Amino acid sequence: MSFLRAATGWAAAIHVASLDAPVVAVAWQDAFARLADVGVSPAERIVLFLSVWLAYSADRGLDVAWRPAAQIRTARHRFVRRHVGGLVAAWVLVFVASVVLAIHELPASALRSGWWLFVLVLAYLGAVQGIARSSARGFPKELAVAGLFATGTAWFVGVRVAADRPASFATFAVAVLAFASLAALNCLLISRVEYRDDRARGEVAWLSRRAMQRLVRGGTSCVIVLAIGTVVAAMLMAPDVAATNAYGGSRVAEFAMMVALSGGALHALDRAVRRVDGPRRAVRVGRAWADVCLWTPLPFMILRGIGG
Repeated sequence: MSFLRAATGWAAAIHVASLDAPVVAVAWQDAFARLADVGVSPAERIVLFLSVWLAYSADRGLDVAWRPAAQIRTARHRFVRRHVGGLVAAWVLVFVASVVLAIHELPASALRSGWWLFVLVLAYLGAVQGIARSSARGFPKELAVAGLFATGTAWFVGVRVAADRPASFATFAVAVLAFASLAALNCLLISRVEYRDDRARGEVAWLSRRAMQRLVRGGTSCVIVLAIGTVVAAMLMAPDVAATNAYGGSRVAEFAMMVALSGGALHALDRAVRRVDGPRRAVRVGRAWADVCLWTPLPFMILRGIGG
């Protein structure tokens, strides 16, 4: 139990620092590249990591900037409020570093597509902040955020697949849809866990808390179906994707396993959060582990590294 408590503390610290989502993005970028059998340069990985960190961290900064102190209830927002001066400097530094790295290290094709990644970051911030500030109700924020996040994560790989391996693009699109479904489950679980905090800030979700709970439960089955769909699409439309990886497994089966494992982890976390005593502790546990549930590509990356 003490180990789990300590692990939750570390996961919560990573979340507060806005580092969990960038890890998710880079891990799944690698998974997409492996599935499509295309290369991703270190610069593309770093640009993606920095862009996602900037988007998530700046989003929290904008939340804090226009909300009264009484509405700052979550640990991540309190962190931003306490360290806003240092974070503003970090945002400027990260933005400049991303642009310089992109100009000097990305090939021309990746650079052109990289500006669209920047547009997606702005779209993410605009969508999230616009929904939060508007009085409109019924807009599925979680689905919009999940779609933008999945598109940004797969962007560099998708551009390369479209140019170099067009026969595999249908399989790739199904794989992106599977990941977007995972991201949507993740967002719905977080919204359910933070439902009371959102209402206290004046935000009313497009679904009731009970409806979100049902979607999270049923969504696991949908994610597994999409994982299987990725395999079927590969077999029917891109047989070359079934080629073996470095340690003897099918690339598409490996990807499907990552999707299924993340879906199962989110389902298990949803059940665990409902058993946690106290709403504040439930929020802490759910928010700390939600993105970690999507880190499933990391063990495969480590195994490939060990295997040479």
